[in-house]
Amino acid sequence: MINPEIINDISLLYELSLSLGKSHDIKENAGNFISTLMRRKGLSYASLWIKAEKLSHEEESGFYKRIYAYPHFRAGKQYLSFSHEIHSILEKNEVYVVESSDPVFQDFYHNEGEAMGKLAFLKLGDVGFLKLYSFSKKDTLKHEQLYKLNKVLDQFTHSLRACMVHGQLKKEIQDRKKVEKELRTSKEAEEQFFANMSHEIRTPINGMLGMMNLMGGTQLTEEQREYLNDMILSSKTLLSILNDILDFSKIQQGKIIIEQVRFDLIGRLRSQCNMAQSRADQGKLNVKLDLGVNVPQFVAGDQFRFDQVMNNLISNALKFTEEGEINIVAKFLGEENGMDLYLFKVEDTGIGIPEEKQESIFSSFVQAEAYTSRMFGGTGLGLPIVKQLLELMGGEIRLDSEPGEGSSFYFTLPLGRVSQEAGTHSKDRGLVEKGSQLKGYHILLVEDTPMNQKVGVRMLKKWGAGVEIAENGLLGFEKCRDKKFDLVLMDLQMPVMSGYEAAIKIRNELPTPKSKVPIIALTAAVRETVKRKVLESGMDSYVMKPFEPDNLLGIIKFYLMKRAKKSLDTRYEDQATASIDTSYLEEIADGDVQFIEDMINLFKDQAPLELDSLGHQINAQDWEQIHQHTHKLKYPYTSIGRLDLVQKLAVIEENTLKSRNIKLIQDAYDFVKRETAIILDQLNSR
Repeated sequence: MINPEIINDISLLYELSLSLGKSHDIKENAGNFISTLMRRKGLSYASLWIKAEKLSHEEESGFYKRIYAYPHFRAGKQYLSFSHEIHSILEKNEVYVVESSDPVFQDFYHNEGEAMGKLAFLKLGDVGFLKLYSFSKKDTLKHEQLYKLNKVLDQFTHSLRACMVHGQLKKEIQDRKKVEKELRTSKEAEEQFFANMSHEIRTPINGMLGMMNLMGGTQLTEEQREYLNDMILSSKTLLSILNDILDFSKIQQGKIIIEQVRFDLIGRLRSQCNMAQSRADQGKLNVKLDLGVNVPQFVAGDQFRFDQVMNNLISNALKFTEEGEINIVAKFLGEENGMDLYLFKVEDTGIGIPEEKQESIFSSFVQAEAYTSRMFGGTGLGLPIVKQLLELMGGEIRLDSEPGEGSSFYFTLPLGRVSQEAGTHSKDRGLVEKGSQLKGYHILLVEDTPMNQKVGVRMLKKWGAGVEIAENGLLGFEKCRDKKFDLVLMDLQMPVMSGYEAAIKIRNELPTPKSKVPIIALTAAVRETVKRKVLESGMDSYVMKPFEPDNLLGIIKFYLMKRAKKSLDTRYEDQATASIDTSYLEEIADGDVQFIEDMINLFKDQAPLELDSLGHQINAQDWEQIHQHTHKLKYPYTSIGRLDLVQKLAVIEENTLKSRNIKLIQDAYDFVKRETAIILDQLNSR
């Protein structure tokens, strides 16, 4: 016959085993085990003690910490030092049971009512120990009975270790998420700070330059004109310093996006040379352009950044060269990795740079000598920005120089090959010619700064336009609701309602044709996120403050004539949601019809492949790749005027960083793919 005591022991061990592993939380896991043990053994009190350093690196070593006790009102002390007698006892014994007369017992319990019970300590490997107390006079805490628990206590110890590892991993993940959130918040705050700083500084500069341009059109004496030119030069120098600081910040944060668009390389070089000659002393300094025989008229690359590099190098040459000549050189070197490689040089006969200083001038905030900073000014950021921009474009810069003999800055740059047709046959080519006037057009200027209001009104009226002013975005929306305007010039940062919000309300809440009015943003912020947000909010384009009057006039004329053209040609009006708008492509094409066709064909070829790749990444929930891929896809859809699809892609991009709502991501992706299929059908049937 089987001994009932053996059956009872097996049942106890089995039930204790079942109580383990139900939770990754160490306290909950301990509670399940201890409550089962207390119920089956008839115990009055139990507590779990863990070595403090096992719980966390932040806990002080040399102590046990009580992490669970039942009932709680008997919990007593929180910590127990390794110097305590029980520690040395447990170093030698797996189980230690004491009677009420034992000093260890007295140390734990001073209440006379508990002095008749028994106290037991069960060692849990190198993790800690269990303390058990029974007030009952029954022999529930015998040595031989407690030794039978060793196997299940090993399981309990392993489960505690697993809980501690899980807790540490969970804390590390939470800490990492907290740090990532703080970094994102910090980056967003920095982004907003630079956008605000740019706006606040550029706005008054824009007002000053605008007033100076207006003054330049009035009757002035030679002395007054000289003073005016000095003021314009000083204002532009201040603007150049601001641009250097903001560009440096963008490069450091990896916010610079290098574009690949068709541009007139020879035209840009000639323009740079002419501007340099106009700034040089005609009697002492001559500027020459040396073009290699194989240098083409048109190339593909980032025209804005190329101009920025050349202008910086030429400005340096002008600054440090009092007499002699500045030679601008361009040569074709050959094909490399599917691109055409070019060599560009800016050579001068100026003060030169000592050999030991030549490497350091490409470091931030460094100039060759202290006295050059005092004599010629500057931030010391120009050449570091040039170097980093060239590296982003795949180029490389070098320097040859001798003190007193001059300097030669030269760099290689890969550029794409494009059609060499000038594209002058476009009907829109003449939209931005100088001398065009705005008679008969009614324009709304939404601007909160009085000086900018005055400058804007004077310029627009000078060009023949009728003008109304709104001091903030809400008033701008209300005026667009109540009246008909041919075009809106919209500042971005305004009280009451921003330009972004006003544009969204105009597009979404007004009926056609008022909702279709061209909206041009006037922005002092140069951050790429601001430019992207302008397009995503429904505005047609933007003009950077401070702007040149001719540039502003040109873009106004472009969109006015574009709107007039659309009123006659309704290819894109009131069609299905899958229609496209090539206004953006036509603007940057500058009359090159072939460029527009090439871009559309590129979209037709690449969009299906890119969307299929994105679909696989969404299925695999590869969040980093989804984020990068979606960000890259937004530009092609912007270029064909589908800002609704850009917004859907933005939803996917944002969700990879935050909630990772897979249903929201999948729905947005399905919408983009469905609309893209309709777009491709339209394009293929042309």
